[in-house]
Order: sequence, then C-alpha cells, then structure tokens
Amino acid sequence: MLVNEAEVVLEAVALLGRLMAAAGARVLRARQGDPRKRTAQLVYWEIAYNALVVDLSRHLMPVRLLATRHEWDRSGTAELITALVPAPDVAMIEGPYLEMDITKRLIEERTANLIRTRFTGEDREVLKKLSDRFREAESALRKHLFTKEQQDRIAKAWDESQPADPKPLSPLDRVSSAATVVPVWVVFLLPGWVVYDRLVSYLEANTRRRFRRRWRW
Repeated sequence: MLVNEAEVVLEAVALLGRLMAAAGARVLRARQGDPRKRTAQLVYWEIAYNALVVDLSRHLMPVRLLATRHEWDRSGTAELITALVPAPDVAMIEGPYLEMDITKRLIEERTANLIRTRFTGEDREVLKKLSDRFREAESALRKHLFTKEQQDRIAKAWDESQPADPKPLSPLDRVSSAATVVPVWVVFLLPGWVVYDRLVSYLEANTRRRFRRRWRW
C-alpha cells in the first residue's frame, strides 16, 4: 500500500516509464525536427502521468490531488493542440485540466461537506472519475502523435500498467480520514469543557461547605 505522496509519485513515474519504453526511442528522435509535435508529445506524457498519479493517489489517507498542469499551462500550448487536433478531441483533452480545480476543492477544501465526503469515500470516487478523464484525453491525443504500431504497443503497456485499486475503507479508515478535517481546537474542546465543568462544580461545592460552616457559628 502507498502511504505517502513521494511513494505515489515514484510509482507513477515508474509506470510512465513503461509507457515511454513501449512507444520506443524512435518517437522522441522523430519529433525533434517538429516543435509543434514535440510540444504536443510533452503534453501527452503529462496527461499520461496525471492519469496514473491521480489513480494512485486514491491509496493515500486522506487522498490528495497530485496532478500537474505544467506543460498544459505553457504559453501557446492550448492553441497548438487546437491546431493539431480536431475539435471533438480538443474538448476531450482539455476537459480534465478544467476539472482539476473543482476536484481539488471537493477533496481538500476544509468545509463541513468534506467530512461527509471523506467518511463516505466519495473523495476516492471523485479522483477515479478524474483519472478516467485523463485516460480518455490520453487516448484522444495518442492517435494524433503515434503510428498505428506504436499506438498498439502503448495500449498494451497501459493494460499491463494499471494501478491496483485501493483496499476498501474500514470503519476506522472512514473515521480517521474524516477526522483530519476537524480543527485541532475542536478535538480538545469537549475534554476541556468537561475539565472546566468539573472545576466549577468543585469550587461551587467547596464554597457552599465554607458558607455552611460559618453559618453554624
């Protein structure tokens, strides 16, 4: 089981290496003379990495969004993809990048709703959907950058590199994950109130005893 962000990233990079090996070294050399295709290929590998790292991040407790948009946010990248790829595929490629911000808010923004999201495991489902969207984007862009033979090898490598699903959440996992949303001061609020209540009760009882003693005299 992957227990921290570093392990998730390293595993995603290792799986990405298998995909790149399946594409073959000739791919990079063949694109060196075409800046547009080379840029598009960098976006492709970023999309493939995101599909893997988002899927793997479902193993974290609590989950986090570890996807990157470095290549996509480069100046002129969106326009370049639009020039190389038909409109329907552009929408599919751009879609998961547009969903990243809302996904991050859903699974990381500290609100009352996040407690329910983590307790029910809905945060895992949100990441799975985003990972699937990146897989669709990868498939849409792949056919515009590689030969049929290379596409088949990459598709086979994808089938062999599927991250394992995380184990089902136990009741303790659900409570532990939801508890990370609660501020620290809330955790100590109830014990603190109990101590305060008992202290006040003790002082009141002690004051009454002293008053009764004086009244007897």
